[in-house]
Amino acid sequence: MGLKNVALCQLSVPLPDIQIESRTHEESILKPRELPTVNKWSVFELNGWNTPKAFEQPHFASMAIELIKKLHDSVGMDVVLIEQQRMRSGGSRSVPEVIAQINVLEGMLHALLANDRTCFTESVSPAKVTSYWVGDDAQPTVKKLSPSQRYARTKKAKVAVVDKWLDHISTTTGSDATDVPVQFADNVISDFHNQATRLKKRDDLCDSLLQAVAWTHWQTNRALVHRNLHSNLDVHNLLR
Repeated sequence: MGLKNVALCQLSVPLPDIQIESRTHEESILKPRELPTVNKWSVFELNGWNTPKAFEQPHFASMAIELIKKLHDSVGMDVVLIEQQRMRSGGSRSVPEVIAQINVLEGMLHALLANDRTCFTESVSPAKVTSYWVGDDAQPTVKKLSPSQRYARTKKAKVAVVDKWLDHISTTTGSDATDVPVQFADNVISDFHNQATRLKKRDDLCDSLLQAVAWTHWQTNRALVHRNLHSNLDVHNLLR
Protein backbone atom coordinates (compact mmCIF):
# COMPACT_ATOMS: atom_id res chain seq x y z
CA MET A 1 0.00 0.00 0.00
CA GLY A 2 1.27 3.43 -0.93
CA LEU A 3 0.05 6.98 -1.24
CA LYS A 4 -0.26 7.00 -5.02
CA ASN A 5 -1.53 3.48 -5.63
CA VAL A 6 -2.63 0.32 -3.86
CA ALA A 7 -1.93 -3.23 -5.02
CA LEU A 8 -5.01 -5.44 -4.92
CA CYS A 9 -5.50 -9.19 -5.20
CA GLN A 10 -9.08 -10.46 -5.11
CA LEU A 11 -9.69 -14.18 -4.58
CA SER A 12 -12.73 -16.40 -4.70
CA VAL A 13 -12.12 -18.96 -1.99
CA PRO A 14 -14.17 -22.18 -1.88
CA LEU A 15 -15.16 -23.38 1.55
CA PRO A 16 -12.96 -26.31 2.56
CA ASP A 17 -14.38 -29.78 2.81
CA ILE A 18 -13.71 -30.58 6.44
CA GLN A 19 -14.34 -34.29 6.10
CA ILE A 20 -11.37 -35.95 7.74
CA GLU A 21 -10.06 -39.29 6.64
CA SER A 22 -8.64 -40.97 9.71
CA ARG A 23 -7.82 -44.63 9.27
CA THR A 24 -5.67 -44.09 12.36
CA HIS A 25 -5.66 -41.34 14.93
CA GLU A 26 -2.22 -40.33 13.66
CA GLU A 27 -3.34 -39.30 10.19
CA SER A 28 -5.87 -36.67 9.21
CA ILE A 29 -6.42 -34.95 5.90
CA LEU A 30 -8.29 -31.78 5.05
CA LYS A 31 -9.30 -31.72 1.41
CA PRO A 32 -10.20 -28.40 -0.20
CA ARG A 33 -12.85 -28.69 -2.89
CA GLU A 34 -10.74 -26.66 -5.29
CA LEU A 35 -8.02 -24.04 -5.39
CA PRO A 36 -8.71 -20.36 -4.71
CA THR A 37 -9.19 -18.36 -7.92
CA VAL A 38 -7.60 -14.98 -8.54
CA ASN A 39 -10.30 -12.87 -10.20
CA LYS A 40 -8.56 -9.51 -10.06
CA TRP A 41 -4.89 -8.69 -9.56
CA SER A 42 -4.07 -5.10 -10.26
CA VAL A 43 -3.09 -1.69 -8.96
CA PHE A 44 -5.61 0.94 -7.93
CA GLU A 45 -4.26 4.35 -8.79
CA LEU A 46 -5.29 6.95 -6.23
CA ASN A 47 -6.12 10.24 -7.89
CA GLY A 48 -5.55 13.55 -6.18
CA TRP A 49 -2.49 12.92 -4.02
CA ASN A 50 -0.50 15.56 -5.87
CA THR A 51 -2.87 18.43 -5.06
CA PRO A 52 -1.71 21.13 -2.60
CA LYS A 53 -4.20 19.94 0.05
CA ALA A 54 -3.63 16.23 -0.52
CA PHE A 55 -2.33 15.52 2.98
CA GLU A 56 -4.67 17.68 4.98
CA GLN A 57 -6.84 15.47 7.17
CA PRO A 58 -10.24 16.21 5.54
CA HIS A 59 -8.87 15.45 2.07
CA PHE A 60 -7.05 12.39 3.41
CA ALA A 61 -10.33 11.08 4.81
CA SER A 62 -12.18 11.64 1.54
CA MET A 63 -9.48 9.72 -0.34
CA ALA A 64 -9.84 6.78 2.05
CA ILE A 65 -13.62 6.80 1.52
CA GLU A 66 -13.08 6.89 -2.25
CA LEU A 67 -10.76 3.89 -2.08
CA ILE A 68 -13.27 1.81 -0.10
CA LYS A 69 -16.02 2.75 -2.56
CA LYS A 70 -13.81 1.68 -5.49
CA LEU A 71 -13.19 -1.67 -3.84
CA HIS A 72 -16.90 -2.25 -3.23
CA ASP A 73 -17.85 -1.22 -6.76
CA SER A 74 -15.14 -3.17 -8.58
CA VAL A 75 -14.75 -6.43 -6.70
CA GLY A 76 -17.12 -6.63 -3.77
CA MET A 77 -15.70 -8.11 -0.60
CA ASP A 78 -16.50 -10.51 2.21
CA VAL A 79 -13.05 -10.45 3.82
CA VAL A 80 -10.56 -7.59 3.51
CA LEU A 81 -6.89 -8.11 4.33
CA ILE A 82 -4.84 -4.96 4.86
CA GLU A 83 -1.07 -5.15 4.92
CA GLN A 84 0.30 -3.99 8.25
CA GLN A 85 2.44 -0.95 7.51
CA ARG A 86 5.87 -0.40 8.99
CA MET A 87 6.52 2.49 11.37
CA ARG A 88 10.10 3.16 10.31
CA SER A 89 12.19 2.85 7.18
CA GLY A 90 15.66 1.36 6.81
CA GLY A 91 16.15 0.93 10.56
CA SER A 92 15.99 4.67 11.16
CA ARG A 93 15.01 5.90 14.61
CA SER A 94 12.93 8.67 13.12
CA VAL A 95 9.62 8.18 11.33
CA PRO A 96 9.72 9.60 7.78
CA GLU A 97 6.74 11.75 6.87
CA VAL A 98 5.66 9.44 4.05
CA ILE A 99 5.60 6.45 6.45
CA ALA A 100 3.47 8.42 8.90
CA GLN A 101 1.07 9.36 6.11
CA ILE A 102 0.70 5.75 4.97
CA ASN A 103 -0.04 4.72 8.56
CA VAL A 104 -2.74 7.38 8.74
CA LEU A 105 -4.29 5.97 5.57
CA GLU A 106 -4.09 2.44 6.98
CA GLY A 107 -5.84 3.53 10.18
CA MET A 108 -8.57 5.31 8.24
CA LEU A 109 -9.23 2.23 6.12
CA HIS A 110 -9.57 0.08 9.24
CA ALA A 111 -11.93 2.62 10.81
CA LEU A 112 -14.14 2.76 7.71
CA LEU A 113 -14.24 -1.01 7.31
CA ALA A 114 -14.96 -1.54 11.01
CA ASN A 115 -18.22 0.29 10.39
CA ASP A 116 -19.03 -1.94 7.41
CA ARG A 117 -21.07 -4.88 8.67
CA THR A 118 -20.92 -6.67 5.30
CA CYS A 119 -17.27 -7.71 5.51
CA PHE A 120 -14.59 -8.91 7.91
CA THR A 121 -11.28 -7.02 8.11
CA GLU A 122 -7.92 -8.34 9.26
CA SER A 123 -4.42 -6.89 9.39
CA VAL A 124 -1.74 -9.11 7.81
CA SER A 125 1.87 -9.07 8.95
CA PRO A 126 4.30 -8.95 5.98
CA ALA A 127 6.97 -10.62 8.14
CA LYS A 128 4.75 -13.64 8.83
CA VAL A 129 3.83 -13.93 5.15
CA THR A 130 7.50 -13.78 4.17
CA SER A 131 8.37 -16.46 6.71
CA TYR A 132 5.55 -18.68 5.41
CA TRP A 133 6.53 -18.57 1.74
CA VAL A 134 10.25 -17.93 1.81
CA GLY A 135 11.49 -19.16 5.18
CA ASP A 136 15.24 -19.57 5.40
CA ASP A 137 15.70 -18.68 1.72
CA ALA A 138 15.41 -15.01 2.63
CA GLN A 139 17.93 -15.19 5.44
CA PRO A 140 21.18 -13.42 4.57
CA THR A 141 24.19 -15.60 3.86
CA VAL A 142 26.37 -12.71 4.93
CA LYS A 143 26.08 -11.97 8.64
CA LYS A 144 26.12 -8.20 8.42
CA LEU A 145 23.72 -6.67 5.94
CA SER A 146 22.22 -3.23 6.20
CA PRO A 147 18.44 -2.96 6.70
CA SER A 148 18.06 -1.79 3.10
CA GLN A 149 20.07 -4.78 1.84
CA ARG A 150 17.96 -7.21 3.87
CA TYR A 151 14.79 -5.57 2.58
CA ALA A 152 15.95 -5.83 -1.04
CA ARG A 153 16.95 -9.46 -0.57
CA THR A 154 13.61 -10.39 0.97
CA LYS A 155 11.66 -8.54 -1.72
CA LYS A 156 13.58 -10.36 -4.45
CA ALA A 157 12.91 -13.74 -2.80
CA LYS A 158 9.14 -13.11 -2.63
CA VAL A 159 8.96 -12.03 -6.26
CA ALA A 160 10.85 -15.21 -7.17
CA VAL A 161 8.15 -17.33 -5.49
CA VAL A 162 5.40 -15.79 -7.61
CA ASP A 163 7.51 -15.90 -10.77
CA LYS A 164 8.02 -19.62 -10.19
CA TRP A 165 4.25 -20.13 -9.97
CA LEU A 166 3.61 -18.17 -13.16
CA ASP A 167 6.39 -19.96 -15.03
CA HIS A 168 4.97 -23.30 -13.93
CA ILE A 169 1.50 -22.36 -15.15
CA SER A 170 2.85 -21.23 -18.52
CA THR A 171 4.65 -24.53 -19.09
CA THR A 172 2.03 -26.96 -17.74
CA THR A 173 -1.69 -27.45 -18.16
CA GLY A 174 -4.60 -28.87 -16.23
CA SER A 175 -3.81 -31.29 -13.44
CA ASP A 176 -0.08 -31.03 -14.13
CA ALA A 177 0.05 -27.57 -12.51
CA THR A 178 -0.23 -29.06 -9.03
CA ASP A 179 2.68 -27.12 -7.54
CA VAL A 180 0.80 -23.83 -7.77
CA PRO A 181 -1.55 -23.19 -4.80
CA VAL A 182 -3.88 -20.91 -6.73
CA GLN A 183 -5.58 -20.67 -10.12
CA PHE A 184 -6.17 -17.59 -12.24
CA ALA A 185 -9.22 -16.34 -14.12
CA ASP A 186 -8.88 -15.42 -17.80
CA ASN A 187 -6.60 -12.48 -18.60
CA VAL A 188 -5.53 -11.99 -14.97
CA ILE A 189 -1.91 -12.99 -15.58
CA SER A 190 -1.57 -10.87 -18.72
CA ASP A 191 -3.08 -7.88 -16.89
CA PHE A 192 -0.59 -8.44 -14.09
CA HIS A 193 2.37 -8.38 -16.46
CA ASN A 194 1.08 -5.22 -18.16
CA GLN A 195 0.61 -3.33 -14.90
CA ALA A 196 3.81 -4.62 -13.34
CA THR A 197 5.76 -3.28 -16.30
CA ARG A 198 3.89 0.00 -16.71
CA LEU A 199 3.71 1.00 -13.05
CA LYS A 200 6.87 -0.79 -11.85
CA LYS A 201 4.86 -2.35 -9.02
CA ARG A 202 5.72 -6.01 -9.55
CA ASP A 203 6.90 -6.48 -5.96
CA ASP A 204 3.74 -4.90 -4.48
CA LEU A 205 1.50 -7.03 -6.69
CA CYS A 206 3.41 -10.17 -5.70
CA ASP A 207 3.05 -9.23 -2.03
CA SER A 208 -0.72 -8.88 -2.39
CA LEU A 209 -1.03 -12.36 -3.92
CA LEU A 210 1.23 -14.03 -1.35
CA GLN A 211 -0.66 -12.41 1.52
CA ALA A 212 -4.05 -13.49 0.19
CA VAL A 213 -3.05 -17.11 -0.48
CA ALA A 214 -1.19 -17.43 2.83
CA TRP A 215 -4.28 -16.25 4.70
CA THR A 216 -6.45 -18.88 3.01
CA HIS A 217 -3.94 -21.57 4.02
CA TRP A 218 -3.96 -20.35 7.62
CA GLN A 219 -7.75 -20.44 7.74
CA THR A 220 -7.81 -23.96 6.33
CA ASN A 221 -5.23 -25.12 8.86
CA ARG A 222 -7.19 -23.47 11.65
CA ALA A 223 -10.33 -25.30 10.54
CA LEU A 224 -8.41 -28.58 10.48
CA VAL A 225 -7.07 -28.12 14.00
CA HIS A 226 -10.53 -27.13 15.24
CA ARG A 227 -12.11 -30.21 13.67
CA ASN A 228 -9.42 -32.49 15.07
CA LEU A 229 -9.87 -31.06 18.55
CA HIS A 230 -13.58 -31.89 18.37
CA SER A 231 -12.93 -35.34 16.88
CA ASN A 232 -10.67 -36.54 19.70
CA LEU A 233 -7.77 -36.96 17.30
CA ASP A 234 -4.16 -36.50 18.35
CA VAL A 235 -3.39 -32.88 17.48
CA HIS A 236 0.25 -33.33 18.54
CA ASN A 237 0.80 -35.65 15.58
CA LEU A 238 -0.86 -33.12 13.28
CA LEU A 239 1.48 -30.33 14.40
CA ARG A 240 4.72 -32.31 14.10
